[in-house]
Amino acid sequence: MGRSLLLTVITITVIFAGIAITLLERSQTLPDKLNRNLDTIALKNTSAFALNYAIKQLNTDADLQDDITILPEYHTITYSDFSIKDGCIDTLKYAYFNSDKDSLQILAVVSRDVDGEQIYRTGEARIGTSSSEDHPDKVGGWHFDETSGANALETTNNYNGTLDNFSNPNDAWESGKWGNSINLDGYNDLVSLPDDVVDSWHNKFTAATWVKLDNSFVDWGTIMSEQKNNSNKTVVWAVTSRLVDITFFGWTLYSELRFEFTINTKGYPNVSSVSIRRTGNQIDIYDWHFIVATYDGTYSRNRAKMTLSIIDENLTVSRIIKKIQFHPESGNIPNNVISVGGVETNSPWSGLFDAFRCIDGNIDEVNFFNNVLSADDINSLYLHNGFDNEAIIYWRQ
Repeated sequence: MGRSLLLTVITITVIFAGIAITLLERSQTLPDKLNRNLDTIALKNTSAFALNYAIKQLNTDADLQDDITILPEYHTITYSDFSIKDGCIDTLKYAYFNSDKDSLQILAVVSRDVDGEQIYRTGEARIGTSSSEDHPDKVGGWHFDETSGANALETTNNYNGTLDNFSNPNDAWESGKWGNSINLDGYNDLVSLPDDVVDSWHNKFTAATWVKLDNSFVDWGTIMSEQKNNSNKTVVWAVTSRLVDITFFGWTLYSELRFEFTINTKGYPNVSSVSIRRTGNQIDIYDWHFIVATYDGTYSRNRAKMTLSIIDENLTVSRIIKKIQFHPESGNIPNNVISVGGVETNSPWSGLFDAFRCIDGNIDEVNFFNNVLSADDINSLYLHNGFDNEAIIYWRQ
């Protein structure tokens, strides 16, 4: 009995001794594991900061955008000592997934010193880097990114435009808001677009473009328009600009820029209009401005809504009007004249009044839609020159 009790005591003692040793070992290794976990979390945060920095660099560095290659190659940037958020950025790698360059992979290799040892982590982001031009209501878009010739190409429906009345079309292409733009002389230059770009008789539509007027003292001309294909070239609707900038020996006496959207609802004098007017003290009259005109042709049975906006200045004006109605002298002709930068005319007095029908300045990124775009779509078009396709596809820190 005494021997059995002794064995039991010894066994229990051994068990408790083992438990004590195990607890002691774990208590000694727990801080190390905890520290390693904290180091891993810190490095993960460093990786997130590095990916955000890489995206910021992509948005601000034009040379970097040009240098990025297509997988499997990478454009690699190596840093010797770039401290950021409890660690260092060692390498940033960029590569497009395809020749369209519509999706990008970014790898950010970061490191952290832990007790004299460098530990590393690679963060990865796959994002859309170019905005999509595909919109279900888009009829046509003209980038004016050509560098020569008399053709303004359009990729949505192949509605290519033609430069008319330019003395030398090769001289018309200049640097624009996005890429190149078309420069018009303010006398008789205009760009003719295919007939069926806009069907304003029955449908909603949106017309949008970037405009930058030249310093020309007085400028009064058409930015975009639709005209009936009749003998008088009657204007159906037009977006126009009026500029007055009076100076005297370097002193500005008066400066004003006015954008106007007019709609001929049935025939003169049934013309409705909305306009936005600002002086040179309120906006830079010689800067680029993003102009958007919309016509809601399905507002009600006999009423419609017209809106003109200067998006970059956050200015908008609207008005409820009568609908555009059937024109008995011409009928509902599908091949109306659509033009940019001026209007066509068969008037015998055209030579005298040419200066009042064509703008003197630059036009870039003309877009037409057979619907009224949402505020988000217009904002995306303004910010990205396309429609928002920049959501993160994949993100791993």
